This record gives sequence, C-alpha cells and structure tokens, in this order.
Amino acid sequence: VDGHALSIVGYSETEEPYALYVHDDRFGPYARALMKPIKDTCPTSSDERWCLTIVMEDENGEWEQPKEILIPDTFIIPVDKKVRIPAPFIHETCEQYLIIFNDYVKKAKKKKKKKKADSTADSLKGSLTFEIKLESLTELKTQVIKDTCVLNKEKILTSPMSKFVWVAKFFLMGKLVCEFIFDSTDIPQGNAVLGVAIYDEKLYEVIKKPILFAYEDGPLTNKNNNFMHAINYFFEEKEFSYFENLDQMYGELRAPVSLKREELLHNKVSKNDHLKKFYGRTDMSFDQMFDDLIANNETSFAIWAISKDGALLIGKEVDGKGHPTLTGFQPARISGEVRRNAEGWFINSKSGRYSGDYQNPSELLNNARERFVEIFSEPEFGKLTIEEHHS
Repeated sequence: VDGHALSIVGYSETEEPYALYVHDDRFGPYARALMKPIKDTCPTSSDERWCLTIVMEDENGEWEQPKEILIPDTFIIPVDKKVRIPAPFIHETCEQYLIIFNDYVKKAKKKKKKKKADSTADSLKGSLTFEIKLESLTELKTQVIKDTCVLNKEKILTSPMSKFVWVAKFFLMGKLVCEFIFDSTDIPQGNAVLGVAIYDEKLYEVIKKPILFAYEDGPLTNKNNNFMHAINYFFEEKEFSYFENLDQMYGELRAPVSLKREELLHNKVSKNDHLKKFYGRTDMSFDQMFDDLIANNETSFAIWAISKDGALLIGKEVDGKGHPTLTGFQPARISGEVRRNAEGWFINSKSGRYSGDYQNPSELLNNARERFVEIFSEPEFGKLTIEEHHS
C-alpha cells in the first residue's frame, strides 16, 4: 500500500518473531504486525529487508493468516522538543568509530605478521559492536547508581549534563566496555560528548587507542554528520587545570555530611573563632599559635581542612564546633586533626563529615602533610608525621 501510515501503539518482546501492535484505519486498533525478513515471507524474493505482516484475530481468538505485507519506508518518532540531535547522527558516529577501529585492527594484524606488532594487537581480536538509546538524565543516573560495575560512577553522577542524552554502548567480544554519553540538545558542530561511563578499564583503553592513532594526522571524517571530532577531542590528553590538580592532590570536593546544632548561631553557621587561612609560606609559628595543645591528650587537638581553592584552614574545635565552622559549611577536600605526641606534631584525616569516603586517604593525607611543611617554616615541622585514621 503506497504511502499508507500506521500508528504503533505497543510491542511484544516475548513473541517469536517480534510483534508490533498497530492502529490501521482499515483494520482498527491493536492489529498484530509481525516483524520478518521479506524473503521468509516470500520465498522467491532475494530482498534482504524486513517487513511487517498484518494478522488479525478470528471469532475464536486465533490468529488468522497474514492479510498483507507492508515494507516500512519511514519511521516518525516523537521526542522532546529540546532534543536537537537525531538518531542517525549518533548512529553514523558509532559506525565511523567501528570503521576506524576495524581499520586499526587490520593494520595491527599485518604488523604482527612482520613481527612489528602493536602491543595491543592480541587484545583487538573480536568484533566491536554498539547499541544506541535516547534516555532522560534521570534514567541514566538511576541506572548508574544501581550498577555496581561502573568504574567512574562518581564522575558521571557529578558531571553537568542535559535533560536528555544519547547513550551509545560499545561491546568488545560481547562484553560491555563503556557508554558514550552525548548531549542530545547540542548542535552538530558542538563538542557533544558529556562523558564516558567505563565498565572495563583495560578494554576501554584498547578501543580508545585506535581513535587517537587515526587522528594524529588530522580529522578523518566529515564533521557535519557525526561526532567523531568530539570523541577525539574528549580522548585527547589535556593539561590539568588548577582545580583538577587540587582534586588529584587533596581529593575531589565533598559536601559536609551533616551540621551539629552547636555549629549554628541565629540560624547561620558559626565561624570558628580560631580560624587561620594559609595560601603560602608564613613566618607565623605553629608552636606559638597552638602552644596550649597537650601531648598525648585525647581532647587536645586542632582541626584542619583543605578548602575548595587549596587554602589550608586551621582552627580549634571548641564546644563541638568542628570542621564545617572552618569552611562555612561549604564543600572542602580532605580534612582532619593536628595533634601532639612526645616526638612532635602529627596529622590525621579524622573528619567524618569531609574525609569519610575517599578511596586513597593515605595518599591525600601525605599530600596534605607536604602542604603543612610548605607553609610553616619551623625546622621541627619538617618532621611532621601522619597517623592514618580508619573510620
């Protein structure tokens, strides 16, 4: 039937072959349309396309023989008005990715025969495949929260993203490697890659390398019909910004987990009366600032935190007013206590509200120690030690 329109009102994944339920103005609502290859329906045909065979129920509730065969020409799918990037654009991006990847595999195998193989050549065996899907940001983040296999979960959950995203899943040898997340509200010329959810770090590096290698001599594909330029830009190593360096040295920002009643004054966060803020080296003496701290006394200590902009904040916890009074209840980095023992000063990362969930607290605490030593010029501060705190 030339130019005939149907409305798809439902589908079934449990039937074989898969079935769509359509509204056809000639047959009424909920007509069953089976999805089959044309050559399965017409044995004499060599057409590789698929078709819909319309079947109806008889008076006994049994499915009748197909009434007719429809070959789809165009699908019109409604999406949110904010979605600017169409599915073919993302599909073409993934197809181009496969072309570049497969070309690299072919060259790697040739080099292997000449005993000049790329070290990853053996890892590149097997097919790279993909699936694409349009999702709301809520759907994406809910899935990331529930999935324990996402290696960079925190990065995905805290990165700013559009309300609707295209998600392209890549599989190598049948194993899910990563999900590219594209801004569906961007423009074709934009850098629309919002992030990559990584499921297998090793395989991710394997499928990433061919793209960087291919773009060494400049762009390979038409920028107007895919986002390969954006993927390459995302992959390229970029210089750390100041704040990215702080994230690596002292931990990514953490919002304080809670606020104590004692830390509020007239519905505002109290300011620590002993707060000192240091950005660089000082002639102030730590010994003189905290000469009242008693060695090996559980209740005698100072508190410290690394602020958002890298400043070292130091004060005292008095009447239950702890780390949030140093930061103004703002996000901060690793935090802890300064204490004294018979040998001298030491620091720990005892702050349940800021330091509780870092994966590498020992490394961050060592970096914080270096920050203390940089700032205070007293010779004995060069002997500052750390005490690991296990919450």
